[in-house]
Amino acid sequence: MTTLLDASAAIAWCVPDEFDREAEALLAHVAADGAIVPPLWAFEIENALRNAHRRKRLSDEDARAVMLRIASLPIRVVDATEAPAFFGAFAISAAHDMSVYDAVYLDAARRHGATLASRDRRVLDVARSLGIPTFSDPSTSSG
Repeated sequence: MTTLLDASAAIAWCVPDEFDREAEALLAHVAADGAIVPPLWAFEIENALRNAHRRKRLSDEDARAVMLRIASLPIRVVDATEAPAFFGAFAISAAHDMSVYDAVYLDAARRHGATLASRDRRVLDVARSLGIPTFSDPSTSSG
């Protein structure tokens, strides 16, 4: 099954103190099988890297290395601006009182029949309520 990667999941690969077993499992999965992302994903990743760099959680060299590592992964951008996607994200956002930014990930996962990889508990809860499968490390029991 295709994996839809949200920024919160990938950001855990970027900052050493957030990289844990679940992040490692997801990184291995994406490296082997690829993932899809909406267009805003890249901007969210860059912003998170910039914030980590500004807060001295990443050096210049580390930030560049992370960007190169992410760029080398088989991640494909899917359109989120077509009318069905545009209205789908709005509907999810309104129905679940969440940002359209978060809803874009949920709508893309639903439209592509993908498993959602996220570290955002609220996004995961809404995904489950919508019947969207979520990624978890197969060696753990949490979802």
